[in-house]
Amino acid sequence: GSTANTWWIYNDEGTFTFIMQGTTVGSYQQSTVAAPSNSAWHHIAVVFNASTATGTTTIYIDGVAQSPSTVTDTKDGTSNFAAEPLYVMARNGSAGTFWTGYMDDVRIYGSALSAGQIGAVYANPE
Repeated sequence: GSTANTWWIYNDEGTFTFIMQGTTVGSYQQSTVAAPSNSAWHHIAVVFNASTATGTTTIYIDGVAQSPSTVTDTKDGTSNFAAEPLYVMARNGSAGTFWTGYMDDVRIYGSALSAGQIGAVYANPE
């Protein structure tokens, strides 16, 4: 990305990616997993735990933690999520990168959820 302190969550060419841009342009953490099928509803959760200098990311699909196919970590610090842009299903708002589909019940929590909490939300979405 060309902007420091931004966040991306997007589905692109068969992958689902989460990127947290660091405090310097070009320093980022990226986790990529295989995207779920597009013929059914899926529960997707991304947990970014900023308790360490570079943070850790876990992506869950339908309540199950995924093994990322790509992990890049050159991030130089954790930005303030509340004060920075979050691009959901588009890469930096660029034309032609928007996801066409439906989203329901989008949530952002103030702390990292555990695997058990993710499983409980998946099992009981209400």
